[in-house]
Amino acid sequence: MKDPASLIRKLNRDKILDALRQQRSATRPQIAGLTGLSVVTVHAVTVSLIESGEILVDEGLVSSGGRPAAVLRFNATFRLGLILYTTEHAQRDRLHAVVLDLYGAALDRAMIEPEQLNEWVFDPLVEQMLDRYPAIRMIGLGLPGRKIRGQMESIDYVGLSGNRLIRHLSDRFNRPVVFENDVNAAVHGYCATHQAKELDVVGVYIPARYPLGAGISLRGRIHQGRDGFAGEVKYLPGPIDWQDPEAVSAHLNDALRILILTFTCLVNPDRIVFYREGLTQAMLDQALDACCLQFDRSMLPDVCLSDRFQADYAEGLARMTLQAMDQLIEETES
Repeated sequence: MKDPASLIRKLNRDKILDALRQQRSATRPQIAGLTGLSVVTVHAVTVSLIESGEILVDEGLVSSGGRPAAVLRFNATFRLGLILYTTEHAQRDRLHAVVLDLYGAALDRAMIEPEQLNEWVFDPLVEQMLDRYPAIRMIGLGLPGRKIRGQMESIDYVGLSGNRLIRHLSDRFNRPVVFENDVNAAVHGYCATHQAKELDVVGVYIPARYPLGAGISLRGRIHQGRDGFAGEVKYLPGPIDWQDPEAVSAHLNDALRILILTFTCLVNPDRIVFYREGLTQAMLDQALDACCLQFDRSMLPDVCLSDRFQADYAEGLARMTLQAMDQLIEETES
């Protein structure tokens, strides 16, 4: 346990970094006003942060009015995150790699279309990004799979084993690896970019080649369930074989109706977002009309379509990875 003086220094350091991260840049007097700390304390702490590289001095800038003062800037590239995630395009699998700064901005990205997904196809992308950006501290992994009690139990790709992939990346590149299901990440990204953090939102992804999945966000927090099984709609009972993409496609209207009614009864969300290539508003309206044979329309959630699965997926995975990295750093320094 830290002594009281060390604990106070850490708290002051965290206050200053948080304020500067939010403001992006500020003078020491401005930081003092934002944190409630004295200018003397701010000066002492920021000298240390400048030495470590966590904040930078913009030598060419001065504060407005009065005597010029150094403007300090949060160093968003002091540590970086790397996200790896897969998508489907034109019946082919794609593997993406994106390097993120601490604000979530993409500094670099790459994409390949491997013939088959296995542990080894990840290596060249990771090596390429680590060579360019040694400040990468964590790898975020997004895949269609099932995470039970924090462990990746299964992946929808035949050539991949979830836990083996995580161990492989962690051991080979000496970086912590965090995993998130693709649909959970997508609904998290959707809520963050659609002012929906205060809503209960269900995202349902119905790909062409793989089983469907769902993610549930309750007031901005992903609902995992007791074991992480929440949203595993491919295990719903009949009449449709939910694990067969062709069967779902062949009975898409019934599938939409059942999914809307199921989530309405069990979650009662504000909104359901469907991600499905080729799905039209007319098809969705038809399914909603069928739902109204059982429920009054006022009982149904707002139901909408989105063609931004990849964008929401990447956004959500980026936010989750950076949050996990911040938490890891906080635990390490405590």
